[in-house]
Amino acid sequence: FDPAHDHLVLLHPLVVLIDLIKEVPIRHFPEDLKLLPEHCLAAVSAMEGHLPAGRCAALAPETFFNARRDDAEWNISMLDVREWEEEVKAAFCSLTREEQRDVIQTVGSGGLQAFESTDRSLGEEGDAALESKLVALVQELGDK
Repeated sequence: FDPAHDHLVLLHPLVVLIDLIKEVPIRHFPEDLKLLPEHCLAAVSAMEGHLPAGRCAALAPETFFNARRDDAEWNISMLDVREWEEEVKAAFCSLTREEQRDVIQTVGSGGLQAFESTDRSLGEEGDAALESKLVALVQELGDK
């Protein structure tokens, strides 16, 4: 939730790693952090320029899936998608700390801005203000 703009913000899962990379890069991706295909696509796009051209091209969905199946244009399995997710995570882990930070900032700019806005709001008004806004939001969502 972004209190500055009074709306929900989509959060890319990589954003949760931002505090972990303050000192050292991520070398082992957390097992419980899953990436949906749209998250993988955004991450691959954000890693362009940070990965060797061949590796980036191999992670492009059209290349990755067509290399596994002749009928990938219309038939992709969940196993294929999970393999792609693992490759995207491995590519992210191969980046330097600065490159990882850049990727996270690229894919998660909206979420990071919402975090900063929330922190400012909490600093100014305290937890009570955030709670009142969240209660109102939950009630509004319940009415729909």
